[in-house]
Amino acid sequence: MARDADVDALVKELDQALASVQRAQRIAADLRRGAKGRQRRLPERSPVPLSRDLRHTGMTVAETAVALGISEDYVRRLLRRGILVGSPYGGRTGWRLDRDYVLRLQREIATAKQGQAAARRELIARSKGAASDSVQSKGRTS
Repeated sequence: MARDADVDALVKELDQALASVQRAQRIAADLRRGAKGRQRRLPERSPVPLSRDLRHTGMTVAETAVALGISEDYVRRLLRRGILVGSPYGGRTGWRLDRDYVLRLQREIATAKQGQAAARRELIARSKGAASDSVQSKGRTS
């Protein structure tokens, strides 16, 4: 049952990412055309429902960088590219990201790192096993 909820959450995130990409493609097409003679389109709503107090309760770029273990510049770059979802407020306020979103990313990164570490340990164990097998086989043929 928990897996179904995880899958549903992942599908929702993918839908949001797809909506962001489609929005960026429309903006790029408008810029290429010059949007001459067309009515200006109102900005679309954010794919993530943002509360009015996100400006004050959301995580800053610096807090997000510390939580995810990456640099502030990289967080800003990911936000501009739409890879991370946040809300730009401009000026000194800057970007804000939803706390639950950042904490979920942090858990996903930790899980991925644990998987990498387990894969490395298994690879090392296999290579040591293969090395000891070759040493034993050389001893038998001599």
